[in-house]
Amino acid sequence: MTCPVYEPQKPRRKRSALKRQRMAILISLIVVALLAGSFAVVYHFTSRTTFLDADNETEYYIVEVGGIYVIQDAEGNTLPTTSHSNSYATTYQTALGTIVAVTPETGEFTIVAAVDTNGSEALEFSSYSGAFDILLYPMLEREQIKSIRVVNEKDSFAFLQAQVCTNVKCLHSGLYDTFPLNAEGKPTCPKCGTLSERSGFEVENHQGLTYDANMFATLVNCTGYTSTYMRLDLAKVQQYGYGEYGLPDNPDDAMVYFVITDTAGNSHKVIIGDEVPSGAGYYARHVGRPDVYILKEMEETQYSYTLSKALFSELEAYATPLVIDPMSSTDYFDVTDFNLNTVGNIKEKIESGEDFKVKDLLTNIITFSYIPIEMRQGTFTSTTPYRGGGKYEGFSISDFMVDDCLQNLQYMTPLRTVKLFTEEENENALFEFASNEEYGGIAYLLQYRHNLKRDANKNYEATDWVDQRIWISNLTENNTYYMYNEAFSMIVEVERIHLEYLQWDAFSWVEGDVFSGGIAYLQKLEILCPGGTAGKTSLSFTLDNSASIAGWDGTASNNTAVPSDKMKVWANGEPVDLMQFKLFYQTLLYSSLSGTASCSEEMQELFRNASKNEAGGYALEGAEPVLVIKMTYNTGEDGNGETIVRTYAFYKYGGGRQCFMSYNGYGSFYMLQNRVNKIISDIAKIFTPDDPIKPQAKT
Repeated sequence: MTCPVYEPQKPRRKRSALKRQRMAILISLIVVALLAGSFAVVYHFTSRTTFLDADNETEYYIVEVGGIYVIQDAEGNTLPTTSHSNSYATTYQTALGTIVAVTPETGEFTIVAAVDTNGSEALEFSSYSGAFDILLYPMLEREQIKSIRVVNEKDSFAFLQAQVCTNVKCLHSGLYDTFPLNAEGKPTCPKCGTLSERSGFEVENHQGLTYDANMFATLVNCTGYTSTYMRLDLAKVQQYGYGEYGLPDNPDDAMVYFVITDTAGNSHKVIIGDEVPSGAGYYARHVGRPDVYILKEMEETQYSYTLSKALFSELEAYATPLVIDPMSSTDYFDVTDFNLNTVGNIKEKIESGEDFKVKDLLTNIITFSYIPIEMRQGTFTSTTPYRGGGKYEGFSISDFMVDDCLQNLQYMTPLRTVKLFTEEENENALFEFASNEEYGGIAYLLQYRHNLKRDANKNYEATDWVDQRIWISNLTENNTYYMYNEAFSMIVEVERIHLEYLQWDAFSWVEGDVFSGGIAYLQKLEILCPGGTAGKTSLSFTLDNSASIAGWDGTASNNTAVPSDKMKVWANGEPVDLMQFKLFYQTLLYSSLSGTASCSEEMQELFRNASKNEAGGYALEGAEPVLVIKMTYNTGEDGNGETIVRTYAFYKYGGGRQCFMSYNGYGSFYMLQNRVNKIISDIAKIFTPDDPIKPQAKT
């Protein structure tokens, strides 16, 4: 008996069933995907809204993208939005300029404006009026403008875009046209090839001219954004003719117009006609089209001007009036060779045809220079910041009056620019200023060097400065002056209040306390008195303060702290009382000039010449010499080794109360006779210690 053999069964049916299940699932997924795609396509085309543009041909669609509704063209590109969109609706602009507002949440849309534009006209929303404006051409932003040329009945000028290289090692600058464009149409530096950027606008033929930013912004606005009220009915224009609107029939005959050119080379010429009866704008015509428009006048504000001011003014109205190189609060006082002169009749000389030199026509009013405190510390003149020059050589100049003058220059704000000169015109500008009756003739010349930097390692020598040369007219009927600075190539008008110092005489400038200086550095004082004092006609005081200075630690910032307690004084070799001599020196310090001498210039010149004589001019015919004081002192202790000689000479004249004073042979001032008499009296008291000198007393 044999056992049956069982063979294992293969699970063919089971595997086949699984396979069939998998195939069924796959087929189902494919069907779902196909249905979903079909649904998406159907949904896309059934969920969008179609509208036709103003041409009744171009289709646009309102579709949902990312949860909001937008407008797309036939290729699925979302249209550009405009700047007047808000939280309730987004506005889009079609290729034809139609403005469509769409509610993002619902897709509801409204055609806000569909304007029939003509030629290069463009449509822009005006935030000022809350409506859409027709522009004569698409708006041009400042960076798109290459040039703006203005022509009117008064002037013709142009603003040209300038570029600067962005390479800090190059920084080449120039006009836009001098910068070649690369393959992308962007300007590049002609020197190094680096991309450049706009650096502003230059005025044609007036490179570097500073102009009113608000005025130029107005020009950019009214030429780059030609906002109009309307386009006139062309049939009416043709019926009445262009002359009815102040416009020429031939555009080439236009006298008032502007030309704006963009960086792509497109130019627009707009002719300006009469003002409309309401005053709200001006008739205008875009050259190349027959239409007449009304350009809107602009309202003048704190930051902008009117269209008429921008387009009908001379270039001078744009130019910032400049007559003085900028002076800061930290350096305005630092001037060298400040010269104020009156000027003879240049016009007469010009008209005579004679050769002449301007310097021969000048009469000096005042000359002075600033001496830095670092150069004055520890010297006899440490408290004297300004020293006279010319015929006032050595005089101490009133720092109060100088400060008033220089601060007026620093803060000067001219009223307006009267006349601009090109580089070619500069050569004859002075003669025009002198001869043109409009300016009333040249009366003054102001010259000085404004120091900007000094080198402490070179004894505070000036290493950077600006020279100024300013011509000034006579005072006008309007209480103003005309001024011309050759450096700025312009004539400006300035209010009198900034130039009051022109009316000051020399005495206003000079420090009345002429006996200035610290006694600590005085080494010799010689006195000559023909009438005698202390029983002598001549005295020679010698001083030695070395012991006081030797014990000084040198920490003081000026000479007022330099001691004189150990000073010794001798008169003709005999010691005198130190305190009495100091009191006499105070008498000198308290003695001041009183004004300009009333004697004739010829007599003054006689006195000045006499004072230069070694003997002091005692035998001067027609005048009695009263006193000659000769002071000699040395500032060697401060390291400069400078020896200064001061000679004061006083002369009676005319039997009056005045004593003419010359200082080192210069001057035109007087001191009261009784003060001179006190000086002579106090000299005698130096030798009588029991009778103390009272410096401030009148006698």
